[in-house]
Formats: sequence, structure tokens, C-alpha cells
Amino acid sequence: MGWKINGYLTVEIGSKMVYNWCLNKDMKP
Repeated sequence: MGWKINGYLTVEIGSKMVYNWCLNKDMKP
């Protein structure tokens, strides 16, 4: 049970980091 919550949080944070990284990449020339 604990690892499921841990994995979910990891995916949530990871997807946010990737999303922000893509936004930053698009803003730069």
C-alpha cells in the first residue's frame, strides 16, 4: 500500500517536472 502512494507521488512530481521542462524548452529559441 505504501509503495503505491509513493509511486503515485513520484509520477505526479515527475510529470510536473517534465511539463515545466517542455515549457521552458519551447520558450527558448
